Amino acid sequence: MPKSVAASLTSVLDDPRMVEIQDRTKNVEDLATKMLDEWSLDLFTRKPGPAVNANGEFQGTDLDLATFMTALSIRNAVIVLPSYKGMRASTVREGERRVGTTRNGSIMTLYSNKEAFSFGVRIKDMSIVQTDPVTGQETHGAPRNFSLVDVKGEWHKGWDRIEFSPTAKENDFLRDHKVWTGNTYVVKNFIHPNRWMSIYGNPYFMAKAMVQRLQEEAKFLRDEIKRLQENGTASRNPAKGPRRSGRPPNRPGTLLPSRWTRWRSRSTFQSRRASTRPCH
Repeated sequence: MPKSVAASLTSVLDDPRMVEIQDRTKNVEDLATKMLDEWSLDLFTRKPGPAVNANGEFQGTDLDLATFMTALSIRNAVIVLPSYKGMRASTVREGERRVGTTRNGSIMTLYSNKEAFSFGVRIKDMSIVQTDPVTGQETHGAPRNFSLVDVKGEWHKGWDRIEFSPTAKENDFLRDHKVWTGNTYVVKNFIHPNRWMSIYGNPYFMAKAMVQRLQEEAKFLRDEIKRLQENGTASRNPAKGPRRSGRPPNRPGTLLPSRWTRWRSRSTFQSRRASTRPCH
């Protein structure tokens, strides 16, 4: 059976933004920043459906996990994973030890894998104790990644919930939209169903083209620096001065396109701390 292609994709190469991306004489830094903004997720502009229908039956809200985790990431919220098992065997690092069984700490960033469907959160894990090899001084906290969605786009089975303390604004939003079920927010999808297909529309392909363009520019600049250094034209330790990068700036809570269409699962958020657990 022949496969159909969205009509909008047939004209993607004619889009002014794609033309600019492909023109290697153009500086695309401003365009990259604008395109990055298109991929941001704003919790407070969403209008999710209620968790319980008019007959009092639980149906689950359509507020997606990615949007809510973005809101938590922006404010570096402290979250708790009461139990967690990684997708891979843990690495034992010299001078570090674990205290307790729960993982907890402030969110440092969200991360994803552009070659797979995985998604997770990086926190400063306060269950890790580090010992300075020189002074013997102990300190709490070390960066750790925790997968929430596996490489196949399904819930990672190594966690059962996330606890967090909502702000007044977050609590009002979840209450006003009737997302709460008691003190629990049940999440059915990682990405809202309305975005499953649109992710692979023109914006997705233009974003991928932009990433490739920036990668090519970065490689060219690295190669030029190396060539000049080898020829003795450039210093290996140039004086520090203003930097202008070809990369868009990192922005808290912004997720880059990484095959979001399959990030759709069932999960739970709760409040007491509120909590999130994937419903397998």
